[in-house]
Amino acid sequence: MTSVMIVLIVLVLVLINGLYVASEFALIGVSRASVEADVEAGDRSARRVQAILGDPRQQDRYIAATQLGITLASLGLGMYGEHHLATKLMGLFEPLGESAWITAHFLASIVAVGVMTILHVVLGEMVPKSIALA
Repeated sequence: MTSVMIVLIVLVLVLINGLYVASEFALIGVSRASVEADVEAGDRSARRVQAILGDPRQQDRYIAATQLGITLASLGLGMYGEHHLATKLMGLFEPLGESAWITAHFLASIVAVGVMTILHVVLGEMVPKSIALA
């Protein structure tokens, strides 16, 4: 798999995470008066949002679904990033023999967690929250 494809898949996973975060915070931060005005104007989406806001059980389900999406996207991001980074690093550690696999995965885990955490927190959490709450 080419490096461009790997980066693209990582960015798609960050985007998916961001969409779940934005949808969660959009629901939490939405003005009920704005939703009511949109419902009166005939907006079907606003009707669905109003139904969720009016029922605590639906709110819990909605938040749980977004949290599950965020968690799965984040786990996929870490697993995918670490695996491909370790594969790239294996060549550097071939002289270590059987320890090459462990060394490559150890370093890849550290780098992947660092880079993926930055991507996840900044692009997958902070930016979507800011947009959703604005």
